[in-house]
Amino acid sequence: MHQWNVLACAVMCAGLLKVAPAEAANITLTYTIVHDRIRPDPQQNVSVTNRFQVSLGQAGSVSENLGRSSGTSSDTIKRGMRLGDGWRVQGENRLQRTIQLPQSTVVLTVTTTGNSCSLDVKYALKPGFSEYLYRRVQDGKMTYFSEPRVTATSCSIQG
Repeated sequence: MHQWNVLACAVMCAGLLKVAPAEAANITLTYTIVHDRIRPDPQQNVSVTNRFQVSLGQAGSVSENLGRSSGTSSDTIKRGMRLGDGWRVQGENRLQRTIQLPQSTVVLTVTTTGNSCSLDVKYALKPGFSEYLYRRVQDGKMTYFSEPRVTATSCSIQG
């Protein structure tokens, strides 16, 4: 099954970029959320912009750089993985990334049409939880938030 995912990604990436499957496909995903910080230090309408730079390489390698910004603060997380460990092929023209957080799940779905793409972002609480818990951009401390509202998305593919 893993080999099928690698092959599907190679074919999909080649079709997206009109390049040989051995070359990397680079996708930039950006989305902005607005939510309320519940605790500590309650604050309404906190805006956070998330920018994923994803490189799909040879033999199923994936490089993911996430930059987050909120006000004057920002942070960066870099990850390397294999296709199927984080990013999964969900059909001929769809990639999906599921991020497991302590109390919730974030699902990013990238759909391609020719050389263009679109991004869909869904947040969901895990059973038994009523707040979203993740690291605050400003200081990295675990903080409780209300449900995020996605206010903007963008997606682009580079060769």
